[in-house]
Amino acid sequence: MSFGTMGIFWLVLAAVMLVIELVTVSLVSIWFVAGALVAALLAFLHLGLWIQIAAFILVSVVLFCFFKDRLQAYFRYRHDRSGASLILGKTGKVTSPIQEHQDGRILVDGQDWKASSTQNLPTGTAVKVIGMHGVTLDVEPMDKA
Repeated sequence: MSFGTMGIFWLVLAAVMLVIELVTVSLVSIWFVAGALVAALLAFLHLGLWIQIAAFILVSVVLFCFFKDRLQAYFRYRHDRSGASLILGKTGKVTSPIQEHQDGRILVDGQDWKASSTQNLPTGTAVKVIGMHGVTLDVEPMDKA
C-alpha cells in the first residue's frame, strides 16, 4: 500500500473509533483515536508501516494507562449528587417519637423518612441528619449539633 493510502486508512480508523466512543462514552475507544491520528501523521511523512503500527499501539496504550482513571474520576465527580449526599447535614422535625432502640419518623424537605438516634427524641424535636444506613437516617437533636 502507498503511504497516502495508509494515511487515509488511519484517518478512517480514527473516525470509526471516535464514533464508537461517542456512542458508548466509555473512555476506551478515544485512545485509539489518538493513536490512529499519530499513525496517520507518520504515514503522510512516509515512515514505514511497522513504525506506524508501533506508534499506534504505543500512543494508544500510554494514553490509556495514564489518563483513563483520571478522566473517569473527573467525569464521575461532575455527576449530580443523589442519595445520601443530598440528605446529609439537612435538618428536619421528628414526626413520630424516636426511642434509643426503636426507629421513629422525621420530615426532611417535605419527605418522610425512617430515623434512628442514640437518644430519645419526642415528636416536634428539630434534628440534623448525621448519617444514613439503608433507608434509615441517623439523626441528632439540633441543640447538640
